[in-house]
Amino acid sequence: MPHDPRNFEYLKLSNLTQSSLNLSALRVTDGVEATIPRNTILAGNESAYLVRDQAAFRARFGESFRIIGEFRGRLDNKGERLTLESASGQPLESFTYRTSSQWPVRQRGTGKLLVRDLTNPDSSGNAPGDWSHH
Repeated sequence: MPHDPRNFEYLKLSNLTQSSLNLSALRVTDGVEATIPRNTILAGNESAYLVRDQAAFRARFGESFRIIGEFRGRLDNKGERLTLESASGQPLESFTYRTSSQWPVRQRGTGKLLVRDLTNPDSSGNAPGDWSHH
């Protein structure tokens, strides 16, 4: 169904460093599932998208976004666990997002990212305070 709003869902992966980041064969599991193609490099300060439906995403947002793959499944609007794994299945990052009022709420259309604060070694990513807008 091309007009199903769930077809426009996406995960935006952003490299907020100056160095290139190799995403080859990383997998997203839990919630939705995807494998990032081999030889996928994210340059410093570059973003790329995993999308639910590439044709629907392009129809709504245009051709200027770098799409690196499609995911299977649907994101739960009430929140769920997402995990990023290495090609060998080693968890690299795993967190549960929520939509409660305690979580940072993005103003629609501002283009801000919900970014995990990695400066706190005790941060699990599961608490609203572990995230901020950038």
